Amino acid sequence: MKILLSRVISAVVFFKLLSPTLVFSCTPPAPYSESQEEQRIKSYREAHSVFTATIVKVKKVVIREMDFDMPGEIVVFKIDRIFKGKRKAGELYTTKTNLSNGSCGISALNDPPWLEVPPGDKPIKMSRQWIIYSYSDGKSVDALNRGGSALPVNISSNGLDFESLEALHQSELKAKKNARQSKH
Repeated sequence: MKILLSRVISAVVFFKLLSPTLVFSCTPPAPYSESQEEQRIKSYREAHSVFTATIVKVKKVVIREMDFDMPGEIVVFKIDRIFKGKRKAGELYTTKTNLSNGSCGISALNDPPWLEVPPGDKPIKMSRQWIIYSYSDGKSVDALNRGGSALPVNISSNGLDFESLEALHQSELKAKKNARQSKH
């Protein structure tokens, strides 16, 4: 028995030493050498649409996944301003998010909490207006998650500011115009 236990412990230690650092699937990748501006440009280019939207309605729901009932949230936003994509201002945009423990989902109401404050501090009051980078093609429903693709505007201090988004939008419009003109 001692030999078996010794071998099991040795194997666990051996594989732990060989394994890479644990990274949760919802943790955004480390920025490496990309500047904040380079990250913003990359996120903008990869997204199908980028826009600001205001929460209209939040509904707590039960989401059935793999034969389990999970707590969830459906959030309806009204799109305010478009920076990229074919969506229209005034259009409704809906997200459906799994909020179970271990999921990467975040609540639009911070319930369950994902924005934590030190003990004794006042809770963070989240804006009802969000900046959203949507990576879906519009045929599927997006989820709010810890990857940072959607954040309240008062929380999105990681470079997701309106002036930069407007500059990227104008740059994209100019490039499309130049491409059309060069075809003629």
